[in-house]
Amino acid sequence: MILKENNKMAKYVFLAILCLAFFTASNLKAQFIENKVTLHVDLIAGSFSGESMVKDNGFMMPSLFSNYAGSYGFVIGGTYRFNTYLSAGLSMSNQWAGSWEYAKYSEYSESKNYQLFVSPLLRLHTPAKDLGLLNRVRIFLEVAPGIGISRLTLEDPLLLVIPGDAVSEDLLKESSVFYGVKATTGVKFVINPRTGLLLGYSIQTNGTNDNLLFPDKKFSANYIKLGVFFRFNEDKRFFY
Repeated sequence: MILKENNKMAKYVFLAILCLAFFTASNLKAQFIENKVTLHVDLIAGSFSGESMVKDNGFMMPSLFSNYAGSYGFVIGGTYRFNTYLSAGLSMSNQWAGSWEYAKYSEYSESKNYQLFVSPLLRLHTPAKDLGLLNRVRIFLEVAPGIGISRLTLEDPLLLVIPGDAVSEDLLKESSVFYGVKATTGVKFVINPRTGLLLGYSIQTNGTNDNLLFPDKKFSANYIKLGVFFRFNEDKRFFY
């Protein structure tokens, strides 16, 4: 349900940006200067995907990530344009997840998960044209391998605790390292010489080592992002 709603939202936002871009490009004669350095801040919303139950040491256990209702967060980053079609950069995403629920299980029902993911990225994009819509709009595709930290916080311990004994923090919190690859496609629309809007859709696949508090060895996520970017280091000017 979350994924369907996100896809529907992405379609509406995408159509709105294209309509705005077409209207602007059709009515303004001023063309923008191409730039090399871009910084961006994006809001993201999405969900984890995968099986609701996973195997752990021969036992079937409820998945931590796949049973969260959704996730949200933000991304900050920057890119440097090397040529007409290629840019590279670095991004850092921060995501939170909650509202865990699956059938009769309640192990993670009050849990919270925070993820920090840092990744270098390689981006392919359409070239800037001299005139019209494609002077303002860039379609892009990027790949970003990276490393992250996942922080799980439980409301109650998974293991049996003798009544009256203090609950160790090790039974309620766990930080783990994960590795992943993120693929993103989207569109950028230049509003003015310094700023623009960005809409993207990402799929991310991750793997992690053995963990004490959850059975997942791998997990995937998909999300949409809507952001604003800032343009620096202009290097080319277009004229009518």
